[in-house]
Amino acid sequence: MSVMLDHYLDNLSTLPRDLAKNLQGIRKYDMECHKRSAEIDRKLRVFVKSCQRMPKNASVSFNKEIMRSLHVNQRSDTVIFFRASNVIYLGW
Repeated sequence: MSVMLDHYLDNLSTLPRDLAKNLQGIRKYDMECHKRSAEIDRKLRVFVKSCQRMPKNASVSFNKEIMRSLHVNQRSDTVIFFRASNVIYLGW
């Protein structure tokens, strides 16, 4: 999604201010989601490889950390959805 947005963000000066603001917000949240997704993927790989050797409390703690990261990404996805809906409403 961010590649497509990059193309449009290059031409923001010609867009209405509200539309440009929403597109910039979508891009910001999209990039953050991609970074967090990569970090979650890395943590999941570590967890799967080492969970049987981890003490129970460390395993539970690591799992909670992963779940918190997933929850943050889910909230960001919701923000992206509403901003995209607003872009459509503004008459992209």
